[in-house]
Amino acid sequence: MHLSRSSSSTVASPAPSLDDARRLLDAPHGDGGDEMSAPPPPGGYQQPPRGYQQPQQMRAAPQGYAPPGAAPQGGFQAPRAMAPQAPRGYAAPQSAPQAPRGYAAPQSQQAPRGYAAPQQAQAPRLPGARPGQAAPAAPGATRRPAARRRPRRRAASGRPRRPRRPRRPRSRPAQPPASSQQFQGFQPGAGQPAPGAAPGAATPAAPVVIDEAAQCDPRFMRCTVGKLANSAQTAAASKVPIGIVCQPMALDTDHEAPLDVVNFGSTGIVRCKKCRAYVNPFVSWVNNGRQWRCNVCGFVNDVPNSYFCQLDPETGERRDKQQRPELCKGSVELVAPGEYMVRPPQPPVFVFVIDVSAGAVATGMLGVVAKTIRASLDGLPGAPRTQVAVITFDASVHFYNLKASLSQPQMVCVPDLSDLFVPLPDDLLVNLAESRSVVEALLDALPAMHSASSPSSASALGPALTAAYRVMGHVGGKLCVFQAGLPNCGEAALKMRENPRVYGTEGERALLHAEPSGPGPDAVSWYETKAVEFSRLQICVELFVAAHTYADVATLGLLPKITAGQLYFYPGFKASHDGEKLATELARALTRPTGFEAVMRVRCTRGLRVAAFRGNYYIRGHDLLALPNCTPESVFDLEIAHDDQPLTASVASIQASLLYTTSSGERRIRVHTMVAPVSGDVGAIAESASVDALCNVVAKRAVDVALKQGLEASRQKLQQLCVDVKLDNMSPDQTRYFVYPRLFALHQLPAEAGKRSAAAFAFPPPANLSAESALFALDEAGEVALKPDPRDDSLLGRAGLEKTDAVSWQVRQFRALVKHVGTILYAVLIRQLVICPCLYQPLIDAACDESADLDADEPDQR
Repeated sequence: MHLSRSSSSTVASPAPSLDDARRLLDAPHGDGGDEMSAPPPPGGYQQPPRGYQQPQQMRAAPQGYAPPGAAPQGGFQAPRAMAPQAPRGYAAPQSAPQAPRGYAAPQSQQAPRGYAAPQQAQAPRLPGARPGQAAPAAPGATRRPAARRRPRRRAASGRPRRPRRPRRPRSRPAQPPASSQQFQGFQPGAGQPAPGAAPGAATPAAPVVIDEAAQCDPRFMRCTVGKLANSAQTAAASKVPIGIVCQPMALDTDHEAPLDVVNFGSTGIVRCKKCRAYVNPFVSWVNNGRQWRCNVCGFVNDVPNSYFCQLDPETGERRDKQQRPELCKGSVELVAPGEYMVRPPQPPVFVFVIDVSAGAVATGMLGVVAKTIRASLDGLPGAPRTQVAVITFDASVHFYNLKASLSQPQMVCVPDLSDLFVPLPDDLLVNLAESRSVVEALLDALPAMHSASSPSSASALGPALTAAYRVMGHVGGKLCVFQAGLPNCGEAALKMRENPRVYGTEGERALLHAEPSGPGPDAVSWYETKAVEFSRLQICVELFVAAHTYADVATLGLLPKITAGQLYFYPGFKASHDGEKLATELARALTRPTGFEAVMRVRCTRGLRVAAFRGNYYIRGHDLLALPNCTPESVFDLEIAHDDQPLTASVASIQASLLYTTSSGERRIRVHTMVAPVSGDVGAIAESASVDALCNVVAKRAVDVALKQGLEASRQKLQQLCVDVKLDNMSPDQTRYFVYPRLFALHQLPAEAGKRSAAAFAFPPPANLSAESALFALDEAGEVALKPDPRDDSLLGRAGLEKTDAVSWQVRQFRALVKHVGTILYAVLIRQLVICPCLYQPLIDAACDESADLDADEPDQR
């Protein structure tokens, strides 16, 4: 309330009418000044002299006070001043109207801390003029008639209508030069974060510099491109498939994790409350380290008190960053607390289901398998908690009592396949350390036991799988199945589907799919249903098909595919030439590091999503991969797609987390985090492609197309993709040499060839593509290949390179030529090195190693 305009007289004046009060509020005053100014004083009021200060006791008006003549009927009081307190450090322009009480400017209009808006220049006031009255116009100036002020209307609630927002002067922050810009992480706005920001507030993020040392090892996770497209349109224009090849346990060589193990203890695992991503080296810290911004979704999280650390004022990073592996390394292992366990960790279980039919005995598969399992018992993970069981089958199913108190194993045969039961359920799955002698005795006697009797040619694989399901279903584990032919009896028997006549036709596609268990288009295979049940019980199937005849691998392959296992196929198996391979791969499958009861999820920056998964897994929900077992050979391809909105961040983050149980019974979370810059340049995206990762993703995509549309359609799409990637991203100069390659005669290089001057690079004169001589370098749009004369067996003699000085001079010129023209394709050179390694090897080594100093006096350089 503006008390400076109030009268100190206590003489009561007659109460004005309601019309007088309305005129008092609506009538304009002054010359059109501030609309939020107080109403004019009542009649008889004298303006206090200049420099007058109101007495102390009159600065605060008594409760219920109203200026004389301003109290209408019904207890009307003059409205209070409605200007709230401005934000801290903000000074509004003098000419701007004051905001109503309780009004707060939107966040985008708030000025940074310490900002003061410039004051607008005001015209000088004439002596005796009232406050707010403008000075008269200059002589000769055209005076614009003052617009008549519209009377203010009152709202229905009795309050004046909200005034217009004050305008801030427009100012654009200075942009740094393009050469000094750094890649930044998730950044919805610019500027520094507001101190004391609430969790989840949209405060600006600090810059995140891509530290290559903090990236996860590319053997764990790599992208098909080094730069991600900023939108779906850019990705489609580049023609390069965007995908991730994830191998979460690639570097595990023993049963101990090769990564740093982090135990958060009572603090609990630090992860984002919104997207559930784990803290990693690429998060940004705000509010002096008391909050951190997720680099995946941008959410601001509070830092637990026990995890707090001050920030370095120079770098903006935590002072303990190098002491915490989760903040400086892209791959870490986290100890999972109890809430990450559905049940207590189970011991490692290995159940062997072995085919002992006539085909398995005749080909020698049974002997190789039994011998390899016995030799691998010491290397099974999880000792001394490891449990094992053995089941064999032909026309019936055989169980073996391996109780530790027995001197010899006991076999129990169940011939009734329609009503299968499990005898001695407590003595079939035993502890390996306690029953080691009984298990070894069974494996030693197994080949002779079934070869002595007349083996049956029948194979009851379905009932044997049901028996294993009942034996190990309560604990889970690894189920190793050895099949020697087509399952032809009992439940889930398969029929011969091989038909050479349909090869190359539309009917061939049906042979690549599993055989359904019943009629109808919605019927699924029995093996698919059983594999889903295995996955639910944390059972992984490792299938070894050593078949001497047709075995319908398309149907049997569903078992390892859905249960995250592996398929090993040995067509036309004979122990004499395939036994060593089977023994090596079986020993590796039994003794390699294994994670049990695993699940994996991949999270991407907002704007990206995982559109498809490829590999052996069973998906729960829409993005959770169920993996009963995870090994160093487990590889998953993830197809990345863009959302409708383009990426606004300078870098994109991708994080894969694997929750599993170690063979020692400890629950762990393995986290791999990688970031990649975002670009809108189609050419830069194509140039950053990783050939290894791209070939892996494209090959698996081609397999999917072959299963859906046939082999011919898959072949055409694969060829078209290669053409699009190669030609659509080729510059005009490269296109010219791609159509008509340049051929340089390396044995006739002039003296000035390979030298760079201020004008240009000195290329040797190109030769005719039909020229015949000793040694050439063929430039095909940036790819250099060495082409010898196929009719010449003595390249050294014809090229005149038997002298050491000639070889040294040749290498120096070839090095300069290759560095300018392109890079050597080792795939092309492999077949050339066989012809004349003494000539090509020094050329390749020298061209790729700039530090190589070839001495003409050393004959070894040839």
